[in-house]
Amino acid sequence: MIGQLVSVLRASGQRLALRLIPDADLRALLATLRREGADDVADSITGPSVIESGDRPALTPRELAVLRALARSGSVNDIAAELYVSANTVKSQLRSVYRKLGARNRDEALAAAIHRHLIPSSRE
Repeated sequence: MIGQLVSVLRASGQRLALRLIPDADLRALLATLRREGADDVADSITGPSVIESGDRPALTPRELAVLRALARSGSVNDIAAELYVSANTVKSQLRSVYRKLGARNRDEALAAAIHRHLIPSSRE
């Protein structure tokens, strides 16, 4: 079963669902992956801020505002207009938010932010 998981993760590069696993379960999965010789997959899962001590990532107040606007808005230009900054400023702040959350794109950033209670889920 782990072999199939490793094959799928290597082929697809997808990690979003794994970021939603509770920390204790994720640690157990990582230990199993390493034991099975899939260090490359385990390392790709444990990028910046995926597993932390339970603390929220240290987002600045402005990064948090951009993250919240990202959850509400459709585009970088919409966020820029809402926050009265340039689109380039929003892009820079989003890069920082993605890095701190260990995300590669908007969906991963929003999933990580919901998981860490930085923004409410759509169900709340």
